[in-house]
Order: sequence, then structure tokens, then C-alpha cells
Amino acid sequence: MEINRKKHRTDEYELDKLIVRRGQHFQILIELDRPYRAGSDSLEIYLMYGSKPRVSKGTLVKLCPNKSDITNSKYWSMKLDAGPKEGLLLVQVMPGVTSMVGEYKMAVDCFTGKQLTRFQVMDPVVVLFNAWCPEDQVRNQGGVWWGGVPW
Repeated sequence: MEINRKKHRTDEYELDKLIVRRGQHFQILIELDRPYRAGSDSLEIYLMYGSKPRVSKGTLVKLCPNKSDITNSKYWSMKLDAGPKEGLLLVQVMPGVTSMVGEYKMAVDCFTGKQLTRFQVMDPVVVLFNAWCPEDQVRNQGGVWWGGVPW
């Protein structure tokens, strides 16, 4: 969490939560009880905003590996990589630049063969605007931060 917060310029916030900025990827490690098999296993991440999340409202986000482009900051995306040791997955997640700002609950679905296991992540992910991302709406065309005040 500390590395993500430094990269996202949120390391001095007093909240003990993962605080990230939209349009910039963050990393999470997922520990499995066995090695991940890309051919037969599958992983999906759900991020839910508010009390009644819906895909149509942009408050329910479903991320699947290899179905999103982690380099495109316009949309939510994810990428799976091998972790530092067997049984660990390094997951890169990028909130889209038009994502709602606020707390997202996160759940991870692991499919191994015919078995589904859902993990509810206890701590929410807090997504903030990103004044350092040119595609974020808080910047104007001249690169000045919204309202002209540096945050």
C-alpha cells in the first residue's frame, strides 16, 4: 500500500486506506493456495461504488485480464503478472479518468476449473481526481489545475 500511495501522491493522507488517483495504475498482490494456471484459471475483480452499484451508472466495474488495455487511461483496466514467488499474482489496476471519486468496495472472483471462490476485500479503495493526469477533467487545456489552486 505504501508504494502505491507514494506513486499516487497520497502518502501523507492520514487515512489508513489504499488511496489512489484515477488515470494512474496501482498494484495489488493476490495470494493463492497454489500456482495460477493461465489456461484453466480465471480471475475477475469487481469494484462497487455506493449502496446500489450498477454497470449502467458506472458504479459497478468488472475487470477481466486480457480484456482491457492497461495503457488506456480512459477506462478501468487490469493486467495480471507473475508475482515475486509462486502462488502470488501481481495485479495492476487502473481507474479510468472519468471514474467517480470516492470509496469503492472490492471483490475478487477466482475460478479454478469449475469452482468459484469470492474474496471480499475488507478495506475499500479510495479513488481521487488526478491533477497530474492530462486526461483528467480537473485540468484545463493550459495544464492549470482546476480553480487555479494546486492541491
